[in-house]
Amino acid sequence: MILPQYLTRTLSSVDPRCLQKVAWNFGVGAGMSVLKFKRRMKRGEFFPPFLYISLLNSCNLQCQGCWVDVDKPREGYSLDELNRIINDAREHGNRFFGLLGGEPFMHPELLDLLAQHPDCYFQIFTNGQLITAKKARALRQLGNATPLVSIEGTEVVSNERRGGVDVLNRTLRGLAIER
Repeated sequence: MILPQYLTRTLSSVDPRCLQKVAWNFGVGAGMSVLKFKRRMKRGEFFPPFLYISLLNSCNLQCQGCWVDVDKPREGYSLDELNRIINDAREHGNRFFGLLGGEPFMHPELLDLLAQHPDCYFQIFTNGQLITAKKARALRQLGNATPLVSIEGTEVVSNERRGGVDVLNRTLRGLAIER
């Protein structure tokens, strides 16, 4: 069975501090968020249990079907605006956030945002190409974010669908960085 193998590998290879933060912020925090959402619904208050935020409209790729208009990039939210959004959601009981782009790692204050909300859990939807050793170390130190890296097809398919050159290999390099 794959689940015991996955669990064993996770417990033996992931930084214990990161595991603890994921368990608390994502497990307990997300569970509480859903309970608070259900209570709000009974009162007729409609505010989602999880929030997904599109940080900016810029990307280093031009993927087919993506909503990001790389020809007309807009400035992303400022750190103050993002903090206001997250703090408002936290007042409603939310602690789980999905961070989208464009490419979230293009936002110059992404790591600052994560650092200012240690009691929240963030999933960062990324193509992985802009994950550097410095960013990987910071993510590990913070322990409250997980990059969800999108990989699509073979090298040829990736280049075609993602509108770039050497797309798959650049993404895999981002994944291979030692944290």
